[in-house]
Amino acid sequence: MSGAEVCPQDRLHVKQPVLALVFALSLALTLGRSSEQTTTVNVKPIAEAQLTVETSSEPVARPAEESWEDRELNLSQKVYRQASVLVEPHPVQRGIDSVAIYRGKNLILRKSLRSDFTDGDFMWLSFPYAKKPAKSVHSFDGDLNDYIADGMKSASTPFADFNGDGSSEIILTYNYGNASDIYKIYSLRGTTKELGTIEAVRCTARFMDVDQDGRYEVLVRDPRFFGWKTCNACSPMPLVVLKLEEKKFKLATKLMKTQRPSKERQRKMLSDWGKACTNEQADLLQTGLVEKYDNTTFRLAPSV
Repeated sequence: MSGAEVCPQDRLHVKQPVLALVFALSLALTLGRSSEQTTTVNVKPIAEAQLTVETSSEPVARPAEESWEDRELNLSQKVYRQASVLVEPHPVQRGIDSVAIYRGKNLILRKSLRSDFTDGDFMWLSFPYAKKPAKSVHSFDGDLNDYIADGMKSASTPFADFNGDGSSEIILTYNYGNASDIYKIYSLRGTTKELGTIEAVRCTARFMDVDQDGRYEVLVRDPRFFGWKTCNACSPMPLVVLKLEEKKFKLATKLMKTQRPSKERQRKMLSDWGKACTNEQADLLQTGLVEKYDNTTFRLAPSV
């Protein structure tokens, strides 16, 4: 046998420490993955070819699994009463999953997210604002805060009268997708029925008796120009007021009138428009998209 050759027995002696090391590491990794117990592996020198495994007898604590149906918060069951009407919502982690409305001992309306609004993600009751509007006249530069002052809280009950019949309605709301809320308004007088539906796109509807005539209106934003030739964040979303007229919600234009801007405000608006037009014109000239205008050209507004 030449000096370069190694006999089979010698090869076995060479491989034994390597195999013992691989086995020790493999066993340590396997025991380390166990979630039932904490494992400590002590490896003695390879030459002894022995492994000592020490395990703790106490299992590692893990949170109990729970299904979606069981994920309810420990909330008190709150009910709302008005005269003989009782509203009993069933709260869950996000809003409510159903609501039952009684007159006396008789069930007059029951709605469930799973059976009635299957396209909704979660559901809740909407509460109106019972106080007077912050301002009697909508200012030119005003917005929602002309009606609802900062810090104004909504009513403590979900009842509101939209048609002026002296009997309250209730507003049941559910989320549709990631940008829309659907408001269902139900009459609680006699046979319950749906009075109307309001869809609020990328905004929240508010409910208030704006003109103090005993009938609630809806404050919501008009999305018809949303995303038109501009980004979502820059989209115009004017505030509008809706009133129930002839069994339909219509624009209450009389409640949307604004004060005329002052002379100073008018001059500032014209100046701002002029700067915007000039800045846009300069940008377009740099790109070579348009020809230069002379001093007789007047642009009403920058293009969008």
